[in-house]
Amino acid sequence: MMNKVELTYQDILLINRLCLLEDEPFGVMDENRIQSALGNQYQPYPNMEQAFASLYKSLVINHGFMNGNKRVGVIALYIASRLLEKQIKLNDEELCALTYKIAGEGGSHISVEDIANQVFGEFFTNQKVDEELNLQELVNEYIKYHEWLIKELAK
Repeated sequence: MMNKVELTYQDILLINRLCLLEDEPFGVMDENRIQSALGNQYQPYPNMEQAFASLYKSLVINHGFMNGNKRVGVIALYIASRLLEKQIKLNDEELCALTYKIAGEGGSHISVEDIANQVFGEFFTNQKVDEELNLQELVNEYIKYHEWLIKELAK
């Protein structure tokens, strides 16, 4: 159950396992890269939107997993939006393009502030956020709802 405003190493491992396609093996290539990405949540950013944008960016470019790094970053971003009670402003195609841009050459130069400004919108207006969220159910919900995006990022 989640009732916090952070993601843990175990949370990220679960997200990776759930994001993988049937024929993809699970494997951590470098735990330190994953832990480094998670550490961004605790850096002195001016707001949590930037902290989670940094987490997303680092998960995408650090390649801590054998497979699914971009998908993990995107699902972590959706989880972060839920924890922050914020909307994601981008549709799936736009979020896919941003993720590929970050993963590509020069993507590390995209600022965390720019990512946060592009991604996070207003507070939810009509969606009650559960006090305790079941991470596995929530990840599965996002994977199902954003099936095209998940499959596109697997290419």
